[in-house]
Amino acid sequence: MHGRTVGTAAKLTAVLAASGILMAAGAATASAKSSREHFEYSGLITGQFYGTVECHGVFIVNKNNPGGKEIEHCESKSPSGTLEGLKAGEEGSGATGGFPYPGYPLWESDDPAHVGLVTGDFTYKVNKKDTKFKLVAIY
Repeated sequence: MHGRTVGTAAKLTAVLAASGILMAAGAATASAKSSREHFEYSGLITGQFYGTVECHGVFIVNKNNPGGKEIEHCESKSPSGTLEGLKAGEEGSGATGGFPYPGYPLWESDDPAHVGLVTGDFTYKVNKKDTKFKLVAIY
């Protein structure tokens, strides 16, 4: 029985590995196509740390970014005119953590066509007035 389980596990591992290779090959073929999708977002980011914002961005897929690259610009629409929870001139990345949630170093795409796409490979920078930020995420 034990040998059969190991044999079955080995076969399953081989099938999964082959599937991964096939999926990677399919992704490489699909990534040969380039695209640019523009998107917008506005509203209160409830329970998060920058308040009411209006954002616009572009999601780019090309040979250099086969999983996608998102460039997003957001501006505060809060009554104070400033971003909540961010500091003027602040810069960071997924590696430094803390944006947009302290201790949660991931970013989820705001592009409606890519909801659920998450990455830790991102950078952001807040302007000197604490009214806008720019974020670049690589998927």
